[in-house]
Amino acid sequence: MSARGDSMTVGIVRLGSQAAKFGLQPGDEITGTMVPNSRPSRYWFLPPALLLFGLVFWLQRRRKGTGLPAGAAP
Repeated sequence: MSARGDSMTVGIVRLGSQAAKFGLQPGDEITGTMVPNSRPSRYWFLPPALLLFGLVFWLQRRRKGTGLPAGAAP
């Protein structure tokens, strides 16, 4: 591998090497790499959202049962 500006160029590819397994050939340019991001799963936001929805639902049902008008304080 040799550096040329912002990219790397593949020099020698031997049979059975990592470069050969990835399908690289001499002269190929590597302009960037991708690394997996360690973000939490998007499904972790579902339980708190459901709990919040349930709390609001429960509070509204409780308020409806008291018979208070919409602008009145308990």
